[in-house]
Amino acid sequence: MVRKALAGYVELPGDRLLTFAAFVGMSANGEQAQREVADLTGQALGEITAVAYTTLSG
Repeated sequence: MVRKALAGYVELPGDRLLTFAAFVGMSANGEQAQREVADLTGQALGEITAVAYTTLSG
């Protein structure tokens, strides 16, 4: 089982705060598959955060 979590906040223009938390848990068989799932999950969580910031700060 691979588990990844990301939580935090981003300060937006106008002194607004965007707080967020995400948790992903996935099954993966084998050590290589687990590493790949962990890497992809980390990338996805980072992209979600970046899109939210870009969308809400404009």
